[in-house]
Amino acid sequence: LNDMEKQEYEKSILEYEDVQEALAYQRKLGKDEGFNDGYEKGREEALLQTAKRLLEMGFSLSDVVKVTGLSEGELLG
Repeated sequence: LNDMEKQEYEKSILEYEDVQEALAYQRKLGKDEGFNDGYEKGREEALLQTAKRLLEMGFSLSDVVKVTGLSEGELLG
């Protein structure tokens, strides 16, 4: 390879590495977002299950709202 071809080759390797790093970063962001979404969904479901059990045990709706932080609409919906 002549000097110009070597420079082009080295440039293409750097560009490839940049693209690979960008893809890895985007994958990590996607995984983090998916984890956070799943965590929030699980948390909400656990709160609703707890609220349902409290209501079944005879706690008042207003007390369950205070304990869980959920709204009446969320509990009755």
